Amino acid sequence: IKDAETPFERLHLLLFSHAHRDHFEPTMALDLLRSRKDCLLVGNSVTIGELKDAGGTDFPGLEPRTRNLNPDWGMTLAEKPAGIPIKVFPVNHGEPERPYVTLAYLMYLDGFTVLHLGDISAPSNVGYFPKFGLENEDIDIAFVDPFFL
Repeated sequence: IKDAETPFERLHLLLFSHAHRDHFEPTMALDLLRSRKDCLLVGNSVTIGELKDAGGTDFPGLEPRTRNLNPDWGMTLAEKPAGIPIKVFPVNHGEPERPYVTLAYLMYLDGFTVLHLGDISAPSNVGYFPKFGLENEDIDIAFVDPFFL
């Protein structure tokens, strides 16, 4: 990935749902940003904070290629990082009474609409899903946890 070898030569956007180590490792993300000047990284304040802490004095030079997105519960942000249209919305990775924000992404890629829900707990998100209008998105590919099936 760092050397832009096939099939990663067209990688321009790194989307992170949250800062748990099975989804995000700041040192690896920093290495990728350093080697791939064409990549932009998107995450929330926790993810970007860990990136900043791990990056030390290098981070200010990399920070312009990061996007810190923190939509409010039930809200969607439409962005175009690296020229790629996306919608970002928060989902709950925790219990209803102890929420843990995870970012979910809708991506519009070469005529395909791709949904990635990150890590979520279905019962903790039932109230949010109607607000996102996913039924109107004509989703081609969805990455979801098995309990959705």
